[in-house]
This record gives sequence, structure tokens and C-alpha cells, in this order.
Amino acid sequence: QSIFRAHKRSRAETSLGSGAATTAYAAVQASAQILGTLHDKNVLLVGTGEVGKVTCMNLVAQGVKRITLINRSQERAELIAGKYDVEVAGWEQLTDCIRTHELVIVATGAPDPVITKDVVDMSQKECKVFMDLAVPRNVDPVISENDHFLIVNMDMLNDRLDATYKERQSNIPLVEAILDEEIAEFEKWMNEQRLVPTIRALTRRLDDIRTDELARYRHKFSADDALIADQLTRRIVNKILAYSIDHLKEDHERPEDITKMVQSLFKIEPDA
Repeated sequence: QSIFRAHKRSRAETSLGSGAATTAYAAVQASAQILGTLHDKNVLLVGTGEVGKVTCMNLVAQGVKRITLINRSQERAELIAGKYDVEVAGWEQLTDCIRTHELVIVATGAPDPVITKDVVDMSQKECKVFMDLAVPRNVDPVISENDHFLIVNMDMLNDRLDATYKERQSNIPLVEAILDEEIAEFEKWMNEQRLVPTIRALTRRLDDIRTDELARYRHKFSADDALIADQLTRRIVNKILAYSIDHLKEDHERPEDITKMVQSLFKIEPDA
């Protein structure tokens, strides 16, 4: 519980969780920012290696509904598509898919560009974003000759990632302070747990004294008076207990000393 609370506080009280920390997530965020939203966009993902798979996962997590995968190995594409319930197209359909999708994310392991003038309809007037996540680049820069086409490459995304890392770095002291607070709180709780047997034994002893004294005088009370006496003595005992427990829980250099004193004073034996 302490770990979960520290995690929740670190996300809520700092900006540690904001911004993009991975290439795939940065790509999805940048695409959404450029296009306004991805919820109503057709997204084509070319390449289903590790980066492509993580990008697909991020797209699905962001609520993108219309995703098409293309990979030279269609079997690989179908495997990823089955996991995330998205569409698959054949490599021979690349040109048609680029034409009908507003966002094209490319992450293949090809040594040369796979998105070139040969596979792109350069006469299109619709705005289109090409997100190039590959090194070396998979999108030929010449397609940006079409004023409606925007290419975003790794250099641009790295600027976003660098800003995120710097922001998170500045949050480390804040998170460390939260951890120190939670550790101190946990240690306090651990110390209090060692007091529980003594508190229980003290509670029983005071209640035994209360009930024994009531039993001695109960025959002198009417039924109504007995009920009032029971409630009154219970409240008195509870208040004494509250003060005693607060004192037990106070920070002492040696908490075991105060518990031994209470045990000796009231002649109680805490449970094992």
C-alpha cells in the first residue's frame, strides 16, 4: 500500500508522468498534435518490428479505431493485427493505402527509403503526415515537395524526448522527497504495529475493571440506571484509552521501554 501510494503521489504531485518518454509514444503524441486528433483518422503503419508493434499498441491505447498494418512479411503483420484487432494489407497495396490514409507511420529495418515518389501519389491535395521512425530514414525527403505532405523524422521526435527527459530529471528531488515521507510513514506504522498487543491487553484490563465495578453495584441500579452507568463508564474508559494510546504512539527513542512500563503499571501480559 505504501508503494502504491508513493507511486500515485509521484504521478499526481509532480510532472514525472507527463510527456513522451519513448519513441513510439512520442510519435503518437506528435501525430495527434499535428492532426488535431487521431480518433477519426486512418492510420497506416508500415513495418511491424519491435518499434512498429509498440507503436500499434500505443495507437490502440489512444483510442485510434482505423489502423492498417503493412509488412513485407504478411504473416508477421497478421500476427500483430490479431493481437490488437486491426486491419492488414499486402505490400503490393502500399500505394493505395498511402493514398487513403491521413497518417503514415514508417518503422521498417530497410537500409533505404521505402516511401518514395514511386509509391506516393504526388498529385494529392489532401494533407498527409509521414512519421519516419526508422534509422536510417525510411521516408524519402523529396516527397515533401508536395506542400500538403509533412515529414516528421527521428531528429524532430528526439527534441521532444530530450525535453521530456530534462523535465523528468528536474522532478527527481520531488519524487525523492515523497519517497522519504512515505518511508517515514511506513516506519511509524511498523512501530505502531509493535504496540498493538500492548494496546489490546490494556483495553481488556481497563474493560475488566469497568465491568467488575459495575457488577458490584448493578443490584443497586434500576434497569435504566444500569444502562446509563454502562454507557458512562464505557465512555470514561474509552477516553482514558485514547489518551494512553496517543502517548504510546508518540515518538520515543525506545518505544519498547514505554510499552514495558505500561505492562508493568497495569500488570498486563500482551498477546504473543
